[in-house]
Amino acid sequence: MVVFAPLRFAGAALALEARIFAAGLALLTGCARAPRDGHSYTRNQNAITVLWCAPVMLLPEMVLLDVLLARWPSARLASDLLHVYLTVWALGVIAALRGAPHRVTAVSAELRLGPFMRATLPLDAILSVRVRRQENGRSALRAERAGSALFTLPDADALVEVELKRPIRVERALHAPRSVSRLLIVADRPHDFAAALSR
Repeated sequence: MVVFAPLRFAGAALALEARIFAAGLALLTGCARAPRDGHSYTRNQNAITVLWCAPVMLLPEMVLLDVLLARWPSARLASDLLHVYLTVWALGVIAALRGAPHRVTAVSAELRLGPFMRATLPLDAILSVRVRRQENGRSALRAERAGSALFTLPDADALVEVELKRPIRVERALHAPRSVSRLLIVADRPHDFAAALSR
């Protein structure tokens, strides 16, 4: 059973890569559409800005390497393929995050962090909801050690903190699911999202 753990991880990683690459192709071809409903979490995030800049940074580098590797066609082709792949991958992360907002219904909330994390939160399992500032990522690290789930991006300055009456199960793309009793969630409008959870 332990022998197959690396194979399961590799399979999950390949499936995740395929989803991200497909999302990048959809964005490039104009097929990707961000949902109009739900609570988004990708605005004003430095990480998203850096991903948007990937083509601007990678394509000139690709051209320069084409010149430097002109005498080695195989190396030049490998470099071109890698640069194109990284460009599509960066755009795919953006598309995957934008395409999976949080959604709140009358009885539950579907929490997402793109294809990386997912949880269904019954609203009757919520003990308290508040909006809090994130302090340079230190609070996020402490919370992770304390058994919380972090539905957040690195640059989120405000998070919705949810304390639960009973643990819920969080699905993670490359790791085993875990049960948590606290959530830290990024949202573009954290106060609106907190209000929706508190109904």
